[in-house]
Amino acid sequence: MNVSIWDGSDEVRRFTAARMGAGTHALAWNGKRDDGTPAADGLYRARIDAAPDNAAHSIRPASAQVWVNSSVPSLSKEWYFAEGYTGRSPATGRYEEYVLVQNPGAKRASLEATFLVKGKGSIRRSLIAPPHSRTTIRVADIVGEAEVSVCLSSSSPVAAERSMYFNARRAGHASAGASSPGKTWYLAEGCTRPGFDEYVLIMNPGVEPAKVTAVFMTGSTRQVERSYEVPARSRVTVDVNREIPGQDVSCGVTSDRPVVVERSQYLNYMTAGTCSIGARSRSRTWYFAEGYTGGGFEEFVLLQNPGPAPSAVTLKFMDGSGICNVRTYTVGARSRATVRVNDAVPSSDVSIEVEAARPIVAERAMYWNNRSDGHASIGSPSPDTEWYVPEGFTGSGFETYVLVQNPGDAARAISVAFSEPSGKSFSRRYTVPARGRFTIPVNQLVPSAEVSTAVVADGPVIVESSMYFDGRAGGTSSVGIRGTDQAP
Repeated sequence: MNVSIWDGSDEVRRFTAARMGAGTHALAWNGKRDDGTPAADGLYRARIDAAPDNAAHSIRPASAQVWVNSSVPSLSKEWYFAEGYTGRSPATGRYEEYVLVQNPGAKRASLEATFLVKGKGSIRRSLIAPPHSRTTIRVADIVGEAEVSVCLSSSSPVAAERSMYFNARRAGHASAGASSPGKTWYLAEGCTRPGFDEYVLIMNPGVEPAKVTAVFMTGSTRQVERSYEVPARSRVTVDVNREIPGQDVSCGVTSDRPVVVERSQYLNYMTAGTCSIGARSRSRTWYFAEGYTGGGFEEFVLLQNPGPAPSAVTLKFMDGSGICNVRTYTVGARSRATVRVNDAVPSSDVSIEVEAARPIVAERAMYWNNRSDGHASIGSPSPDTEWYVPEGFTGSGFETYVLVQNPGDAARAISVAFSEPSGKSFSRRYTVPARGRFTIPVNQLVPSAEVSTAVVADGPVIVESSMYFDGRAGGTSSVGIRGTDQAP
């Protein structure tokens, strides 16, 4: 039997031929090419060619879709958060920061949290996450008022997310953590025009200084390159407005040592803002479950092309009807492009599939109430069958939604489990239509509670979450966390 991995007409990996008997067999691909280098994120096809012992019979080739996804983290024993602040500012008052930990396992998880505090070194705390539960860490209770990054270790795989609130809880942002540091990061979204303040946060969890290069890309081919040194066990904050003022801008970050990169963007003189982890790889496919263009909402898809040649990009807008509105764009080499979704799909719930001729990076941003607030998130290079959402709150004027996108041609059955801090858990079942999106209103199912959500599907889907508060004056959004990756 011969097994190979294909990217269109290009063979990426060929496994050593093996003789196998009748029955079910498993083969794991570690996401690397034949030469040992990592394959880019995105969708691939595994092909099986087999010949029977009896020449009188024949076996037809079989294939299945597989994927590589290094940008959206999976359940992990390690988590990193570059962004974090628990101090005050004249414009927005006190910042509240929380780390949310979801333990979907049947056993309790022992957690070790290390807080890297600017000017104070590190502070460690040990916690326990009960089985099938959600645990909330209020960062200010541990570090006081400070700039802070967080490292989290767990005895078993968990999901982790960070949320921050400010401006008397009229604004906030949230992001999934990174499950490992890396040497390459991409940030498609960014703006330094009047009223916008952008920061790139670079965390070095290692014991040696890291030399970092940031390349800023605009709508033209002009690039600005800057170098930084990030001391060991600390973080550096890059003020993008100073480096490249008055621009829509994407950023690529490379480092000689593994680091963690996020972006925070504030608007309206720091009274509202968005945040997201960076993407770890370029991909020809990106998916966004969340999206809305009605009721004063503006939605944008940001396309970053760090490559040396232009790329054609097709966006498929899925409004739940099963019929996709398709538009095609071109992103220049080493530049960034902005797509206003309202122009293609006005006044609609919408999920989006991005297909590019060359590997790119994609992110989504949404604003509402005359841009008084917004949220942003990286896309997912692939769907998956298991997703986790650590953050969720349905009390005190908060609304929580879980968004499920099905880009396939067949409906998908999903099982959705909700877990509270006490370990109380229950589940519901739904069907997500083909080429559509499904919204789960968590408040109707789990009122007045802190809650994490797990989604298991019978086929590939994409999951995100959004929260709104203070009469929808503020809101946050984050891509979900995937199930545990299988070891090669």
